[in-house]
Amino acid sequence: MDNCGPICILFIWNGFLWPLIVSGLYLIVKKQQITSKGKFFLLSSLGGYVLMIGLNFLISFIAKSFLGPNSEVEMKTLAIVITMILFIPPVILSHVLSKKYS
Repeated sequence: MDNCGPICILFIWNGFLWPLIVSGLYLIVKKQQITSKGKFFLLSSLGGYVLMIGLNFLISFIAKSFLGPNSEVEMKTLAIVITMILFIPPVILSHVLSKKYS
């Protein structure tokens, strides 16, 4: 994490804690509607981490298959897009689970 300023560190921690943050925000916003709060938080958080990790491996495998192992420039270019794609599934999962436990 050399040459990584405070914004970079916040972004990294946000990435690590993203499923927990999304689950917590859904609990705050839909507090009255979600009946089984503990079960929702556990399933939403764990499911979010499983989705992020699984999709990370899948996207990396697909990118390396199409671009080849020595295409470092293209991989760095795709890194931001891949990161943003990984942030979306936990939000969708939390939304679906909040509807289920409402």
